[in-house]
Amino acid sequence: IRRLFSTGTYRVPAPPPAAMLPSKPEMAPVTPPHHSSPEVEQLLANELCGYPPYRQRRIRNGFPSWATIRDEKRRRVTEHFDALRARLVALKRTRILPADITDQAAAQLHQLPRDSCFTRINRRCIMTGRRRGVQNEWRISRIMFRKFADNNQLGGVLPAKWSTQCFSARKHLHWPPPEGLTVEQYMDRYYRYLRDKDPLYPRYVKP
Repeated sequence: IRRLFSTGTYRVPAPPPAAMLPSKPEMAPVTPPHHSSPEVEQLLANELCGYPPYRQRRIRNGFPSWATIRDEKRRRVTEHFDALRARLVALKRTRILPADITDQAAAQLHQLPRDSCFTRINRRCIMTGRRRGVQNEWRISRIMFRKFADNNQLGGVLPAKWSTQCFSARKHLHWPPPEGLTVEQYMDRYYRYLRDKDPLYPRYVKP
């Protein structure tokens, strides 16, 4: 304390040379835990066509962004471990088997890679890689969906149409009929009102 608050100068001792320090062994780069299994590494090397790893964001042909490459990896890993993971989950959640078997199944399930779970898959647009606003039936974003739909490039997609018999223009039936009118008179006046309002009425409604 006296040295810290004294007015005199304090000489800091020089650090020892690097040769005197103990040498530290060189550590290999740590692989992410969800790809640490050797079978997963072999799967990525053999069945994934040599896709670049996560740290290398180089775009390959056919993939709009690095995020779509990551999603494709997760889909392949999930497909590979789907059957095994389903069996282990069933063994873990059962209440018929002994606790030793369920605990062993839970331990094996914990050792599987994280990407083997289907919840790790993100629904992305296959055209742009967009994460939000994706139409799941076509796997494209709402922007690309509108573009293809306007150019008639999506099968089964029709533009929305509204006729004059919508909720705001159509005279709806009130049941029972008003007093002084029979059911036939009330229905005749109802259809006559529709015929007067809509010139295309005979095409899709028969009075």
